[in-house]
Amino acid sequence: MSNQIITVGKNELSQEDVQTLKNTIAKDLNESQFKLFLAMCHRTGANPIVNEIHPSVFKGQMTVQFGYDFYIRKAKETEGYLGYDVQLIHENDDFKVARKVDEQGRSYMAVEKHEVTFPRGKVIGGYAVAYRENVTPFMVLMEVSEVEHLKKSNIGMQKTMWTNYFEDMFKKHILKRALKSQFGLEFDDQTI
Repeated sequence: MSNQIITVGKNELSQEDVQTLKNTIAKDLNESQFKLFLAMCHRTGANPIVNEIHPSVFKGQMTVQFGYDFYIRKAKETEGYLGYDVQLIHENDDFKVARKVDEQGRSYMAVEKHEVTFPRGKVIGGYAVAYRENVTPFMVLMEVSEVEHLKKSNIGMQKTMWTNYFEDMFKKHILKRALKSQFGLEFDDQTI
């Protein structure tokens, strides 16, 4: 396996890169799982060197997760990409969302007001909006209660990351959902 060279997106992983992956982020994978992981990197174009994809193993099963950087890169490569906004909502924020209707008569949610007051208090929710030319902005709005279960996950480092870095993980989670929906990105995290 050490002489394997694969192409991911526009990048090529050298023999040294492949060995580094095997010794670091993929150290818990058996040989077959590692080959499958490399094949998935090649097929999707997700680059594990820059954290776009990473594997973990729980009870012998490999789970592959795509990082939010991968979704951002793929969205940027899509025609009409106009950016995104992702924000957390704290208990002392003045926040209001309203339902609007676009020129085609389609209903969508839009932030009408989000004013911040300090101290902000604890995080109670968040939203991400993905923008695309000639398309209604797509918003994902979530309450913290919808992701609390991830703090109890049995998947690799997921529990640790969600417990220790909750705000960052929550923002990444809602951003991935908004980008997936607005740009039709289908790279769902997979258990194999």
